[in-house]
Amino acid sequence: MISFLQPTALLGLILALTPILIHLLNLMRHRTQPWAAMRFIRQAKKFSSRFSKIRRWLTLLARVLAIASLVFLLARPITSPDHSLFSFSPNEPELTLLVLDRSASMERTCEGSNLSLREKALREFGTISKAWPNSRLFCIETVFAEPILIDDPDTLGKKEMTDFFGPTDSDANLPRTINQALEWLRETEVKSAEIIVASDFQSSSWQISENAKVLRKISEVVAKREGMWKIRFLKLEPDRSLNRSMRAQTVRETDQSILPTLFIRSNQNSNESIGVEVRVDGTLSLIDFNFTAPQSVWTPKLSRPAQSPSGWITLSLPADASSSDNSHYLTYGKTDREKISLLASNSEVRRVLEAAASLQGDEVSSLSVSEATNETDLGAGKLILVQGNFEEPLGKKFIAMVEDGATVVLFPPELKESFRSDAQNWAPLESIDENNAFSVSQWNPDSGILADTSSGQNLPLPQLEIFKRKIPMLGQALAYYSDGKPFLTRRVLGKGIIYSFSTLPISSWSSLAEGYVLVPSILRVIEEGRSSYAKYGFDCGGPESRELTNAKPITGNPSDQPSLRAGIYQANGRLFAFNRPTQETNPESIVPAELNEITGNPHLSWMGADESETVFKQSELWRFFLILMIILLLAESFLGLPPAKAQRAKYHAP
Repeated sequence: MISFLQPTALLGLILALTPILIHLLNLMRHRTQPWAAMRFIRQAKKFSSRFSKIRRWLTLLARVLAIASLVFLLARPITSPDHSLFSFSPNEPELTLLVLDRSASMERTCEGSNLSLREKALREFGTISKAWPNSRLFCIETVFAEPILIDDPDTLGKKEMTDFFGPTDSDANLPRTINQALEWLRETEVKSAEIIVASDFQSSSWQISENAKVLRKISEVVAKREGMWKIRFLKLEPDRSLNRSMRAQTVRETDQSILPTLFIRSNQNSNESIGVEVRVDGTLSLIDFNFTAPQSVWTPKLSRPAQSPSGWITLSLPADASSSDNSHYLTYGKTDREKISLLASNSEVRRVLEAAASLQGDEVSSLSVSEATNETDLGAGKLILVQGNFEEPLGKKFIAMVEDGATVVLFPPELKESFRSDAQNWAPLESIDENNAFSVSQWNPDSGILADTSSGQNLPLPQLEIFKRKIPMLGQALAYYSDGKPFLTRRVLGKGIIYSFSTLPISSWSSLAEGYVLVPSILRVIEEGRSSYAKYGFDCGGPESRELTNAKPITGNPSDQPSLRAGIYQANGRLFAFNRPTQETNPESIVPAELNEITGNPHLSWMGADESETVFKQSELWRFFLILMIILLLAESFLGLPPAKAQRAKYHAP
């Protein structure tokens, strides 16, 4: 019968019978060799004991891990992108601070949104603040640079908070504002802080080369905190829709006409006919202009109202993606000066100032202290150059003249100690050796008496060598030394202005007498008084706007302030035109590499809009440890069960 089986079936039958045959052979061998059977039993018992130990160790390990999981569960650890694994604390900073760029360029529409860049920044900060519900919230913005406590992030966009978080037509200096924020954190002894810097990173708002020293200081301060203070740069990208801008370069006046030279720019390469709205003292007219992309210069001829010695003008472009740079404001009317008065206690200073002021043929009258005190011809509309320590009643007389319309240019007295007067307070004398002269590093090259020349050349302020200085304490700084102290200040009082230099134009004090900075400055002060302020204008948010607190808006809303909004204002019977700073029309932005090259700090990082939810997202891991603990308890229970053979032996035992 076997012969009829297939080979495969035969092989299967052999394989099936092989275990039975082996078992029978083992029985026969054990019967013939009892000592071999005993050895087999001992080896089996030894193997069983070893396996039992392993089970006990595994049971113990599962029990220990289950208890550890319970501990982790009760600790409620969290995870976030800032941690490689997880943390037992939420790493919540004591304070979360927003450094908000409120410059005019932040009113452009944000890319992929209908919000302005400023509004997007406020919304992102609200999202970020949710990551740390117990952290105190503060904001320092670039206009007033004062810390503001935020009870609820929802208040950031409310109308009542417009003065603090709303739109402005001013410029910004982000490195200086960040430095002020860090100083405030140090003074208030904040241990841990998350600092969010929200900006469009426009080049003019950062001035990387001019602020290199300040940026390095910021990096050093943050590095010393070893991660307790962190700065994150929130970069906001503007929309690329059509946007035009306009500003006046110069203004020429005749008896019948006003001729402003306008610089118009567009971010689109398309030529078009533009209808420009013109208001002269409130009277509206429309003038068509053929614009050639990307920029054009245009000088319209505007009729001067009859029998109107002075007034104001508004020029406006059609609405586009950003309306904040579509208008420019001018005033017209002449205020010629009759003469220049000079009062100096140092004869060398008197000689230099007289030479500088008379270059264009103006009459300069040099007076003594007694002549100036008794002079009745020092009235409104005069330019007075003053050097020395002149006390009452001359100080009060200067103030009265300035309030009535005079311009006074002050140079410090030659005193070692500090000096106080109604016109200016001077700090104590500071001296330095000739090999380490004080240097000027920051100023506004676009407007004011230190502006670039008509050919685009900078005044050589960095080349000045200053060995002695007395810092003026009153007024807004127009230029700064490299250590942040003011080189020149401007103080608006009533209808007039006080300029205060911090050094003297003599060789023992500085190289100012060489004239490359002094002469243009003095001539521009003279021209500023002789010509209409329309030609030079004032910057919204600049020193003059901060001091003109009683100004009444002629254009715009009744609540507008010249420090925040551009427009025409009236104060002390005089018209003032405040415009968006020229540098705010510059579309260039810095790139992260420029900033990283100077800072080079791991605690300074970058993030884009809409990334706050992922960057600051924190997840609790207690559910994971709960599930792990349950699995380990089940494993321990399984390992604690007796072996199946032992159960069967117990069941069959008599």
